[in-house]
Amino acid sequence: MKASVADTNYTGEYEITVSGGELKNVANEDVAKNYIVTYQKGRLTIVNAVYDVNVADGTGSGKYSEGEKVNITANDRSGYTFTNWTGSDGVVFANASSKTTSFTMPAKAVTVTANYSANGGGYSGGGSFSGGSSSTTPKEENKDSKDDKNKTADSDKTSVPAKAEISIEAKKGKNKTATAKISEKVIEDAITKALEEAKKNGKEAEKIALELKVDMPKGTNKVKVNLTGNALERIVNEEVSSLTIDSPISKTVFDKKAVSEIKKKSKGGIVLSISPVKKLSKQAKKQIGKRPVLAISLSYLKGKKKITSLGKGKITAFIPYTLNKNEKADGLYAVYVDKKGKVRKIKGSYYDGENSAVVFTAGRLTDFGIGYKKESK
Repeated sequence: MKASVADTNYTGEYEITVSGGELKNVANEDVAKNYIVTYQKGRLTIVNAVYDVNVADGTGSGKYSEGEKVNITANDRSGYTFTNWTGSDGVVFANASSKTTSFTMPAKAVTVTANYSANGGGYSGGGSFSGGSSSTTPKEENKDSKDDKNKTADSDKTSVPAKAEISIEAKKGKNKTATAKISEKVIEDAITKALEEAKKNGKEAEKIALELKVDMPKGTNKVKVNLTGNALERIVNEEVSSLTIDSPISKTVFDKKAVSEIKKKSKGGIVLSISPVKKLSKQAKKQIGKRPVLAISLSYLKGKKKITSLGKGKITAFIPYTLNKNEKADGLYAVYVDKKGKVRKIKGSYYDGENSAVVFTAGRLTDFGIGYKKESK
């Protein structure tokens, strides 16, 4: 049988028509002539799939749908100071160093952990302590200084991702474009340095979070980052858990699956382009107004081919925005603009006041903007 229903990409109830049925007996013989088949319209209900969030040493555990904002807060621990949050692949924190923060739910169950360092005593800080995972208390740990040092070394061997940061001085190109080229050597050096720093601090990093910070020259409002084929291959081979392109006009985080999909499709070097969109449809202008709209795109073969779908991968993007005096944070949300100029709200998007940005996740690359809905009186 076949059921016809429009592909809306939204949850809800839809009217369907069932057709094309076959009637066969146990011998698999067609017996449709023996019966009269009547087709009736029905209702198709689509709901969000939900996934578990486990917050170790904090609040916020529960079930959430993909794209939903998850708010978490670290517990207070006597004798310890909160240091940062760490989490499963696909989790991008609004601010990993903030005791209270949030992230956008990926399409899978995740665990996030609040990490702490001891106040004084033998602990030098940086250790990860998940709730209920240790049966020792700070007093017991300080009984013997030698034992304490050994415990410190063992406790600090965590799976916290090593952050490999690369600062890039982009050059001013044509049409107010800031351009930067990233080679394999630059990626290799950054990863090596990050792993060495983690080891020096007594940590064994099983994951690497690669972050490219692009410094745009004055007079530019667009960004083009060129990753060579060897550089992209190095990122995939090193199993980088996330790739972040951070510039003054936006911050875009590609998860591991997205990076792998890009590598598979490009078969070489890629160019990530981020630029403001000026021409909008009437509907888009009405819904977005004067708020920013950015085109985020990936191309290869010198721009001849584009990558739009990220397969099972996702991006988490931050579009900088300062609230107007008549706007409230709860009214802001992210949108995407399709090829026909129609505006679609991105579910789970929200305004992050701490970073002054609208945050959202997406599985495709297109034009993204900011919408606003006034409170109903």
